[in-house]
Amino acid sequence: IEGTGIGLAITRRLTELIRLASEQAVMHGKEVGIEVAADGYRFLVLQNRRWQPVSDEPEFRARSLETPLELNIALDADAKELFGQALTRKREDEDEEPGNKGAQSTAATEDEEKVDAPRPQIFILSSGEISPFALGLGYEEGEQPRYWRIRASDDGQVRLDGPFEGS
Repeated sequence: IEGTGIGLAITRRLTELIRLASEQAVMHGKEVGIEVAADGYRFLVLQNRRWQPVSDEPEFRARSLETPLELNIALDADAKELFGQALTRKREDEDEEPGNKGAQSTAATEDEEKVDAPRPQIFILSSGEISPFALGLGYEEGEQPRYWRIRASDDGQVRLDGPFEGS
């Protein structure tokens, strides 16, 4: 990785993708999640009470980060619980809809699916709300670490800060 160019470009792209996902969640009335790992991220959509990777929109494809780039996440624990409860209520409402056979799954099948199920840490709701988070993307350039931070507040505002230097 040469200079700050690639780190900044990746961070800007992720920031804009989060903003776009928020706009589309509102426009299309769907719940979106982001699953974050140290080496990449992927966007998910809630379909039939399950999180599924977005497959029909190439801009939201799963992305891997090249070494030495690394991604980390900090969540507001209270917000995560609140957004998780909101999604649980939405699932329960879907179960009560006439003709919904999704609630009739066997316990064994549900247990198997939970093991492999995607697990978003960030929730983007169709109401325009985003679970508060801070994502850090950084790398070490020589002896000087450099990183950027993407922050979101529950009112849907997404900001990019940085670059920052130091440990």
